[in-house]
Amino acid sequence: MKKLNLLLAIIFCSVIVVAQTTKPNPADPFPYQMGQIKMDQKYVLMGDVDIYGIHTSEVKIHNSGETDITFTKDRTPRYLSVDVPETLKPGEEGVVKFTFNAKERNQYGRFYYHVNIKTNDESMPAQKLKIGLSANCIEDFAKLSEEELALAAKIEFKDTEQDYGDMIHGEIAKFTFEFTNTGKSELIIRKTKASCGCTIASPGKKVLQPGESSEITVEFDSGKKHPGKQTKSVTVISNDPVNSVQRLIFRANVLKKAEED
Repeated sequence: MKKLNLLLAIIFCSVIVVAQTTKPNPADPFPYQMGQIKMDQKYVLMGDVDIYGIHTSEVKIHNSGETDITFTKDRTPRYLSVDVPETLKPGEEGVVKFTFNAKERNQYGRFYYHVNIKTNDESMPAQKLKIGLSANCIEDFAKLSEEELALAAKIEFKDTEQDYGDMIHGEIAKFTFEFTNTGKSELIIRKTKASCGCTIASPGKKVLQPGESSEITVEFDSGKKHPGKQTKSVTVISNDPVNSVQRLIFRANVLKKAEED
């Protein structure tokens, strides 16, 4: 436990150091600052992006100091590339360009990453410029015609919310969410993702023909959470163009064991 507490303290302190940037000034075109470098944004929000596409975004930066600042990009996943200027002289502006290959990553749902860019700026924490990036990888149905939409798959759940009621801390609660493909094409369950590590979600079938039914089994391990009322969710991503993202919600009231009182 002492080692765990020490580790958590180190992580917490690291987060504080990372967060120590100058308070943004809304009137400034570069309202965020780390060391000598000012930025127009410190977190790139790509929003919804086509999972079969390649997407780019930029962060404008400015050297507000009195010395040259050099930049060296750190390692990133193969599906994310970062282009940085080699050097910015005092007063110069530049661009950090991000290229996200969603097709190569090939995972539906949300993507988060923190890019570290090495610098020679000693006034910057760990001499690294840190920029966050996020995207939500989805299937783009915007180009489907009305005829194609009418012939598409359609996912319908019997219910999307369930309440387990009372359970003892340490027990595992199981939920079953039944669904049917009421559309006219093959339904594909692209991904199921639980809201926390205390939950496991498993679809009975991932491919359903029109008229077929299946279920998503959800297991909630109350031992991984504190006693009390718990509300968790599972996100289901499918090729239903109208409801491609469905959220299943379950609740439980976790009671303390007798020896925990």
